[in-house]
Amino acid sequence: MHWSKRDISVGDHINLNLKLGVLENYTKKLQLKFKKLPMFLLNILEQGGILNKLKKNL
Repeated sequence: MHWSKRDISVGDHINLNLKLGVLENYTKKLQLKFKKLPMFLLNILEQGGILNKLKKNL
């Protein structure tokens, strides 16, 4: 599915699921799919960023 700038507007209620690669716009009742993030990037985000990940692993 191709996204349009009309798919999301200021004030829309959305949910972004990076693990599944899905953006849900509850306001417009749309579900948009995108390429999900690789696990290593999700892991970095879950640890609060690359610096936090490095601190925890040193």
